[in-house]
Amino acid sequence: MPGAVDDSAERRWPLGLPTRLRPVELLSAGRASVIWSVRDSEVGADLVVKVLAPSDEWHIDRASRVETEARALARLAGLDGVVALREVGRTDGGVGWLAYDRIDGEPLDRLAPLRWSELVGVGAAVARTLAGAHERQVHHGDVSPSNVLVGGAGRCWLADFGVAGLGPGHADPGGLPPAFAAPERLQGALPSAAADVFSLCRTLEHVGDGPAPEHVRRALDAGLDDHPRRRPAASDLAGSLCPPRS
Repeated sequence: MPGAVDDSAERRWPLGLPTRLRPVELLSAGRASVIWSVRDSEVGADLVVKVLAPSDEWHIDRASRVETEARALARLAGLDGVVALREVGRTDGGVGWLAYDRIDGEPLDRLAPLRWSELVGVGAAVARTLAGAHERQVHHGDVSPSNVLVGGAGRCWLADFGVAGLGPGHADPGGLPPAFAAPERLQGALPSAAADVFSLCRTLEHVGDGPAPEHVRRALDAGLDDHPRRRPAASDLAGSLCPPRS
């Protein structure tokens, strides 16, 4: 909500972005990034621009976050449930930014609590998106209620790949894992498919309204196992949350 955002210099539209990108509304401001609704005056498109916010408290290198997210989204181009990246850049002053398609979705943390009858479909959709990402050697690394967007007609998207793991040889971008992190992430492990499954299950558990149905509870418990190798793959989690009808 724009009225609740800190009006410091870091939260103002930065100089040096292309002039065709016209800021419309400040959507959110956190310690790692600032999100704007933007109009591209050349093509008449509505976009969302993420500006990596300068902050002494956030010790993840901002250049690494921009590069990591751009590389991850390039691999995930066309994957259902991932918002398309349209442009990436850096101002002369060194401010990194990324522009995405504007989607009509709200983060789970703003919609919570959700009835399990609705949430299982969201969870299965996000699990399928994760399965597709894992096949392309992209591990999200920060699945949480604020990074799952839900729209109409059951559409869901997974946002913010700024700390993603990109397979063997990709360095950890650093920073503390989120509150929904798997135990091994809290001990310094890199992003992984098993850690993403744990974080998704913790997310669903957090935003669900009341006790989960029995079959959902079993699926969540499997995904929340302390041992990564005992957790189901994302595709199997999707099937457990929404089993096929007989």
